[in-house]
Amino acid sequence: MHPALGEPVFAQWYTSEGARTVSAALLGCDVGSLQMELCNLLINPLNHDFALRWHRGDVRENTTPEEERKALASWSRGVRHVPLVHALYEDACLYLVPKSHKVPRTDEQRVHSTTLEPPRDPLAMPGAIRLVLQPSETVFYNSNILHCATYDAKQRRATLHATMGDTRGGSTRAKPGQRMLDALIEMRNGVQGEVGYSLTG
Repeated sequence: MHPALGEPVFAQWYTSEGARTVSAALLGCDVGSLQMELCNLLINPLNHDFALRWHRGDVRENTTPEEERKALASWSRGVRHVPLVHALYEDACLYLVPKSHKVPRTDEQRVHSTTLEPPRDPLAMPGAIRLVLQPSETVFYNSNILHCATYDAKQRRATLHATMGDTRGGSTRAKPGQRMLDALIEMRNGVQGEVGYSLTG
């Protein structure tokens, strides 16, 4: 998204009204409280397949059920973010367990998600589904939903992965993101002159 690349389309997507409105609704905040956190372009591995283990964004795999319950409840009280995944080609990498961001894992789900090893078969996880995105589709989800991913070296992939956060999670974390959001919106709107961004406080 750096202005020097001369390619505004990624910033246009990241700062679009749709992306901001949906993110704010999921976070339970107004659009003015959003902060930029990251935006990456993910591609397929070049030499070999690989996978990511089952995990939650902000809850460690070895937490007790009670610790997990408290951590999931705390998501709604400030320190949180919403991932956005936008496919440029068909993308079938993501697996998740619907509604799992609301409840601790069952004993059987813990069996599949307490190690650092990726699953041989992601659909062996109780309740798991495979999400298949068509080109130009975006999925938004709670960062603490139970999810994993597999990546096929033979399957062409170019997928945008970004997150939007909530400034109510803390001013130290929020200020750089808010400045980036403001700068990118200005760039998208065609402001004349130099448009910069900040990755540090």
